[in-house]
Amino acid sequence: MAEMLLQSHEDFIELLPALPANWKDGEIKGLVARGAIEIDLKWTNGQLVSAAAKAKKKQKCRVKYAGKLLELELPAGEKVNLKI
Repeated sequence: MAEMLLQSHEDFIELLPALPANWKDGEIKGLVARGAIEIDLKWTNGQLVSAAAKAKKKQKCRVKYAGKLLELELPAGEKVNLKI
């Protein structure tokens, strides 16, 4: 189920890649992507409304949602709201 909400097997983290149509609204916290990056997601009407990421160590990452790719540098231990 987690793979429907988050995938990180390529060189980026993809948000809501296979959200089922009947999961119109939802929220999940603490999904872990490659690189030990913790992701929180919230969606309404099948669309992402908020996302945040927190890394254990300072690192760069790329996040993809709905064809948009965001490149960012995450500080160690701080939650960062993603603007996608």
